[in-house]
Amino acid sequence: MSSSAPEIKCSIFCEKTFKVQKTLDTHIKKYHKNGDKNRETRIICPYDECNEPLFKFSKLRIHLFEKHNITIEVKELSFSTIADDAPAFYNAWIAIMGPVEHRLLCTWHVDKNWRQNLSKISGGSEKKSIVYKTLRILLQTTSIEEFKNNLQNVIKDLKQDKDTYTFGVYFEKYYSKRPECWAYCYRLRLGINTNMYLESFHKVLKHIYLEGKRVKRLDKTINALIKYSRDSLYKRLIKLSKNIPTEKVQRVRQSHNSSKLIKLEQIQIVENKKVYIIRSLSNPSQQHYIIKTDETCTQSSCLKCKKCDICIHTFQCSCIDNVIKANICKHIHACAREFISLDGNTENTVFQDSDMTEQKKLMDMVATSSHHKAHKNQTIISQTQMILGLSSTNEYSNENLQKIEKKLAEVLAIMNEGGQTHLKTVEEVNVQRKIDPQLRLYSTKKKSSKTSIAKPSVNEVNAIISGLKDDNNETINVHNVFDHSYS
Repeated sequence: MSSSAPEIKCSIFCEKTFKVQKTLDTHIKKYHKNGDKNRETRIICPYDECNEPLFKFSKLRIHLFEKHNITIEVKELSFSTIADDAPAFYNAWIAIMGPVEHRLLCTWHVDKNWRQNLSKISGGSEKKSIVYKTLRILLQTTSIEEFKNNLQNVIKDLKQDKDTYTFGVYFEKYYSKRPECWAYCYRLRLGINTNMYLESFHKVLKHIYLEGKRVKRLDKTINALIKYSRDSLYKRLIKLSKNIPTEKVQRVRQSHNSSKLIKLEQIQIVENKKVYIIRSLSNPSQQHYIIKTDETCTQSSCLKCKKCDICIHTFQCSCIDNVIKANICKHIHACAREFISLDGNTENTVFQDSDMTEQKKLMDMVATSSHHKAHKNQTIISQTQMILGLSSTNEYSNENLQKIEKKLAEVLAIMNEGGQTHLKTVEEVNVQRKIDPQLRLYSTKKKSSKTSIAKPSVNEVNAIISGLKDDNNETINVHNVFDHSYS
């Protein structure tokens, strides 16, 4: 006769039964990744001093229903609709730093969300293209009053058409109620349009300095940030010494060269060398207003054009390159070149990108960090000087001299260990052997299908704007044959 052994129940996250303790231990290590089957529970029933230990919230919900007749409704939340607009960074900033004046969405992510949700539009690719281009023109509108009027017309047109009704509901829900987060007219002269620099910094910090690991300890994160700051400081010093221009300085140079296409007769003076009007080269129906606001700054950190002897604050222009991208646009360069008196040798000067003031500040920071390292050995240096002074003035017995020499030998041995460089022995290399071929890497990521919808051309911009202003216009006919845009 064989007596049946009592079954053992797994009390960690599941209630499976086993007949052998060894099988239970193997089950725990394999499926629960925790060998301690007696670990402390984190969830306790809060109802009327019940205090029954549980391991999952689903078990708590079942326990409340079966034991206490309490039903809990569970609502699933989906964040896939606008995933790039997750407020994690914003909420963290508000919690620590307080409220901010502006909250801006990255234009690239807004454009990406619009393209992905064009699938909500039925009726062919032509209708999707018109809707997308209309939204792009709406996004780039720089007048608040004009933007508000166009926004209402766009929402009305989207919801009146059965093919675009679903997309209109989506756009109204996620974007029309907070235009100050994504429209150009609410971010004029703020100097920021995308968060690519922030994402680039986060990628370097996460994958290089934190080695792609999920670091929960604050001290390790701070240490990684200090290393990143140190490396950035030295990189900037190297760029200054090699006279490598930054991206903003390169854009100023490109704008200066592009301004040479604008002739003097194309510039209209409204006031006495204070306000100018220049017609757009790519879109003659559009005018740009340039206003002289201030004199050139003397601050070394201000973005400047040495050839035109102006800074970013000298002029203001109504073009997107100036009001959104915070660049000294080609229209400003043209006005400065034609109407500001320059020295004869100014046009031949070379851009002085390596600012000596900035270089001196960075060198002072490096010297300060080196001083902190030297400060660690200051106690050793002072005590060594005391030993030299005492050895020249005092006399010691032979026994004490032997003790002193023995201690000094130990000190020198310790100091030599810290300064020694251990070199690895180099293995013999077969010079006739061919080198190993380089490992070829390729991306295994599934490529997403890119839409063929392009941004609106000049003719399309003019047609869509006139269509938005005309409330009675039901359709927008765009002629894009032989459409050549030179910008």
